[in-house]
Amino acid sequence: MVGVGTLALQNPCVLTKVREAVQRYGLLKPGEKVVVAVSGGADSMALLYALHALSAEWNLTLVVAHLDHGIRPDTALDLEVVQQATQALGLPLAFAKVDVPALARARKLSLEEAGREARRAFLEETAHKAKASKIALGHTRTDLAETVLLHLVRGAGPRGWQGFRPFAPPYIRPLVLCSRGETRAFCQAQGIPFRDDPTNEDLRLPRNRVRLVVLPELRKVNPRVEEALARAAELCDPARRIPQLAEVLLPGGVTEQIRPWTRWLGPRSKRWARFSGTGAWTWRPCAPCLPACRPWSSKGRPRGQG
Repeated sequence: MVGVGTLALQNPCVLTKVREAVQRYGLLKPGEKVVVAVSGGADSMALLYALHALSAEWNLTLVVAHLDHGIRPDTALDLEVVQQATQALGLPLAFAKVDVPALARARKLSLEEAGREARRAFLEETAHKAKASKIALGHTRTDLAETVLLHLVRGAGPRGWQGFRPFAPPYIRPLVLCSRGETRAFCQAQGIPFRDDPTNEDLRLPRNRVRLVVLPELRKVNPRVEEALARAAELCDPARRIPQLAEVLLPGGVTEQIRPWTRWLGPRSKRWARFSGTGAWTWRPCAPCLPACRPWSSKGRPRGQG
């Protein structure tokens, strides 16, 4: 395992894209405490090392969270990889084990749904205890492409075509501009250990079938199909288009005045209301963004122009 101080010099691709995602979508603020969800796979390990390498730049405090789903008999090896990484980086680790198969039977859910519920509960509880404002997930552009395809075949409308958002408080996805191949190459180039989950090869799971069968066939039609699907998702999501529009329409481009609108347009998440402890949604524009809004007429352009 190499020292993280050399990451920026030896492998700038992932670090550059993480920095770009943070700036484009307003994922982080200086001085924040962030819970990093780490399974031990290549994506989450790349996320952990990338955020650690950039933490001095943004003055971040990181807390690693690892959940054992109790699905595989060899999950202790996943924990071992995560523990080695946290010890090498000098970071605290929050760990829990949940019997997801039992939860799925009790709640009459699929394993995937039960696992998702267990992860959310664990991560939000960890963030609450650590007094962290953000939870970083290791979802990549490849995951976004898979999600868009799954939503399409299930008959979703425009909201489903958005896939998932880079910023859905308290969750952030700093790897959203990176492909799964890039995160794997990043780990291999830096000597970062990771483990492959054998359940990702199970074609009975819809996402795995999309990943292993559908996407490879689509790449024969368009080798850049992941980028195309990610671009389509962005075009369907006004919250992701605002930063790009601001670069063109507002003097100074994306500033803290316009970023609150990306959150205001975000999904009205009951989980976030519970996590923040407010018990109510606060979706009106906050004071800092009002100066950026006042110059605009109802027709969507600055008053006195055109």
